[in-house]
Amino acid sequence: MITKASIEKIKDYARIEEVVGDFVRLKRAGSNLTGLCPFHNEKTSSFVVSPAKGLFKCFGCGKSGDSIGFVIEHEKLSYPEAIRYLGNRYNIELEEIELSEDKKQEQSLRESIFIALNFAANWFAQQLNENEEGKAIGYSYFKERGFLDETIQSWKLGYTPTGSNHFLEAALVAGYTHEVLKLAGLAGEKDGKWYDFFRERVMFPILNVSGKVAGFGGRIMNANSKVGKYINTPETEVYNKSKILFGLFQSKAQIRKLDVAYLVEGYTDVISLHQAGITNVVASSGTSLTVDQVKLIKRFTENVVIIYDGDSAGIKAALRGLDLVIEEGLNVKLVLLPDGDDPDSMIRKVGTAQMEKFIEENQKDFIFFKAEILMGEAKNDPIKKAGIIKDIVHSISLIPDQIKTALYIQECSRLMEIQEEVLIREFNKLRRTWVNNKTNEKSSEGAELLPENTAILETPPTYTSNPQKALDFQERDIIRILFLFGNKSLEDNLVVANFVLDEIGNTIFNNELYQKGIEYFKLGIEKNTAIEKLMDFIQLDESDLKTLVIDLLTSPYEISNNWLAKYQIIVKDKELVFKQDVKSSVNRYLFTKVNEILNQVDKLIKDAQTTNDMDKALKLLKKKRDFQVKRKELALKLGTVVSR
Repeated sequence: MITKASIEKIKDYARIEEVVGDFVRLKRAGSNLTGLCPFHNEKTSSFVVSPAKGLFKCFGCGKSGDSIGFVIEHEKLSYPEAIRYLGNRYNIELEEIELSEDKKQEQSLRESIFIALNFAANWFAQQLNENEEGKAIGYSYFKERGFLDETIQSWKLGYTPTGSNHFLEAALVAGYTHEVLKLAGLAGEKDGKWYDFFRERVMFPILNVSGKVAGFGGRIMNANSKVGKYINTPETEVYNKSKILFGLFQSKAQIRKLDVAYLVEGYTDVISLHQAGITNVVASSGTSLTVDQVKLIKRFTENVVIIYDGDSAGIKAALRGLDLVIEEGLNVKLVLLPDGDDPDSMIRKVGTAQMEKFIEENQKDFIFFKAEILMGEAKNDPIKKAGIIKDIVHSISLIPDQIKTALYIQECSRLMEIQEEVLIREFNKLRRTWVNNKTNEKSSEGAELLPENTAILETPPTYTSNPQKALDFQERDIIRILFLFGNKSLEDNLVVANFVLDEIGNTIFNNELYQKGIEYFKLGIEKNTAIEKLMDFIQLDESDLKTLVIDLLTSPYEISNNWLAKYQIIVKDKELVFKQDVKSSVNRYLFTKVNEILNQVDKLIKDAQTTNDMDKALKLLKKKRDFQVKRKELALKLGTVVSR
């Protein structure tokens, strides 16, 4: 039993943003952090971490808690197991009261499986380094691959000898039961006889996201063997190969830092690249890429570079994984290596600098790559070309970002020499089919069934063409800047929140929800509540206002750096230009509001003239002139030309 003092120490040291950040890519949003919830499938962030409060909360699925609660929920651990996990995470030595034998037996089966797997990893490593067969076969193999001793040790590479039950006997002597070893995927039983699952193989431990050994990959060393070259641990309570990525634990920090993940095929590819200093790389553990693996990557980055062999098999493998990755909204590039090379062989041949240069210079956008390859195969065959166009447009139709789809349609129209309107019609047809298939599924974006004649890809409406939409947009933007920049200093002794509320005065927002946000800030300031506290929207009582603020503070789109470079567009950091952002947003709102008022005054003047109420008409005309002056002042600030 862990002492209360140790638990309190863990609570003091475990920072919620660090603990959650090990598993979720977090972005700053005011005083809080947001990211995609790891507990349910979502495409728009509703998961919020508050460092000040030491809490996390998902406004989508409702899960919440502190650092310990997060570890319990995410890793499916008991309370003591979560404390031990955090103790290891922060190198805190825990004080424990010795448990009785009965209590030890009550420990969860899941923990027993992890303990058995860790024992196996250490035993396999020992066989590699100390057993004569292991040194002659396994160790020699790794050295031939160019692995340094330090690499072999840090990745806990191992070997399991020839024979049916060497490991089993060692594990039984160490106190592990047949049942636990079988549940861990380490031993099997047939006709009453038990045997080792892995035999005569070099071993690659596969760690889960939190760094625990969850399973193994084993490569056969007997060239004459008729069994599979590679085998993985069978499905267990803690290992599902479709939900795990080899090397993710070792790579996640660098993936988050560089904001890109390199995806390769094999264990040795990952290890060789890591050894060379390229440490943001993972592999799909010998399986075709799965939805769960894609979502796992998305926790740490939305940018993926898939590095495959340059032969025909590599190209086909790349195309197979395309639709799956882009449907999840990831930005995907493809690098095909020279024919005959894989990442392991190429890094040993050219070295780190040349490898990094090759990856950087040979990245191709997945959609354009697919168009280029397939159109090259079709040549002048109109039947093949028609089928390929449908195939490519189908891939584009899976992309959730409308801006990206429009750009892809335009570029593919040029590449494939076909009218853009034709591609849009095909896109809309495929998109409707996709949406219809999704109507029975839960969608965080609320996908709806669309009628057959609905155009899904079209030019986005401009708010200025519709006064009501324009005003609604500007009101929404005012709420955004209050929660994003409210406590920032705009000028001497003037913070953003006070400036905004002074400028808009007693203006009433048309949208009731946005007005609720304004009243929240006004009331808080009247009560002398710190603006930083008002910006901490976790404390909001109104769930609809919480949802709105999360949506406002989380941008769902990112613009391609290559696209920006191509068209020489510079996008400034909003943190650096927030003063202009704030003043522009307020002035645009006031400009739109003044236009609304002028329209109302014009109507009242017309009514007064109709009823011959000249006094009222004159007063309204004076009011109109005052608002026209105000509008000109705002137009000058905005650089807008007014026609009346």
